[in-house]
Amino acid sequence: MVVGDIVNGIGAAGSDFSFQPAAGVEIAITSTGANGQPTRLTNGITAAIISYTGATWGTANIKLMINNTNYVIMQNTGDNMCYSGIQLK
Repeated sequence: MVVGDIVNGIGAAGSDFSFQPAAGVEIAITSTGANGQPTRLTNGITAAIISYTGATWGTANIKLMINNTNYVIMQNTGDNMCYSGIQLK
């Protein structure tokens, strides 16, 4: 992948998933979608909620910069989840 490429992913129902770019790569996450589950920023040890769609399906339009050190994990307890963004570096 190169700068400017679109990145996205979909997580299957019932399983958590993360998106951790390769070393030296930086991504701007611009949107997440979920059904009442949080999206978190993590460093592999500690995690903090950065978006939460509430009790129903929804999308969150965000501006979250991630890299190999601080990346996204989506907690999934029962429905598919997704994210979309663009590679910056």
